[in-house]
Amino acid sequence: MKEVVIHAALRFGDLDYGNTCYVKQIRERGVRSFGYVGSFTRNEIAKGLILGEWRYFFHVIMKCLSARKSEMDTMAHDPLSTMIGLTYNQPYNLSLMIFQAYKHQISLKANDKQLMNLYPRFLSLINRHLLPNLSFDISLLAYAQAPMYIRIVTD
Repeated sequence: MKEVVIHAALRFGDLDYGNTCYVKQIRERGVRSFGYVGSFTRNEIAKGLILGEWRYFFHVIMKCLSARKSEMDTMAHDPLSTMIGLTYNQPYNLSLMIFQAYKHQISLKANDKQLMNLYPRFLSLINRHLLPNLSFDISLLAYAQAPMYIRIVTD
């Protein structure tokens, strides 16, 4: 899979080039506009130091677009750049961010604690884009419980 496939499948209308992280000055100005009162000496910012409705937006970004299972109280530079880009309608390469997260997940060992089902809805859309003739009419549970000869014949 390549980043181009993610662009075509998800149709975000995002940039098809560039980084997934804004420079430090843009991140600092953006976070200050969210009411952030902490320092920028660490690589992450804390949710508790953001004021009002921006704290809720922070939480939504972390739950929906973060490649973490837990510890949603701090945000690294990439998701912070996503939050700034979405807030100020600035160009941002969401597809590359998702592509990099998938590459990281693929590189993990089978028993790694970071291994998770990352962006399941996005993955479903990518599969539909890559396999347009595959039938998605039955549920995964029904498919898994069906006898093997039915699965082979209907696919």
